[in-house]
Order: sequence, then structure tokens, then C-alpha cells
Amino acid sequence: MNDDIRASTVLVANPRAGAGRAGRGVDDCREAAEQLFGPVETAASEGPGHVTQLVREAVGRGVER
Repeated sequence: MNDDIRASTVLVANPRAGAGRAGRGVDDCREAAEQLFGPVETAASEGPGHVTQLVREAVGRGVER
């Protein structure tokens, strides 16, 4: 993603979910979300509770979705 563009949407995924299918599908999901919302930032969770931390950080940066 271009660092000069501030994404207002973040896509958080567990790349190990679904035996790795979620991780392999992130790019397709991001592309679909960008069609609806514009630039989308992606973040991968690394363990229990990490999704909550990633979302809190994104909200703190002003991410809207």
C-alpha cells in the first residue's frame, strides 16, 4: 500500500484461520473492500487477543472502518 495515502478502512485477518485459507484470501478481500471504501490497510493477527489490539491501534489512528 502507498504510505502517502491514509486508509480509512482496515482489514484484520487471522492468516492461520481455516487451515490458512483466510491468509491466502486476504488480497482478494482487500481488493473487494477497496472497490467499496477506497484504500484499505491490512493487518494480520498473531495470537489470542491480538485482533483487539490491532483494532484499538487503528481506531487510535483515526481509521473509520
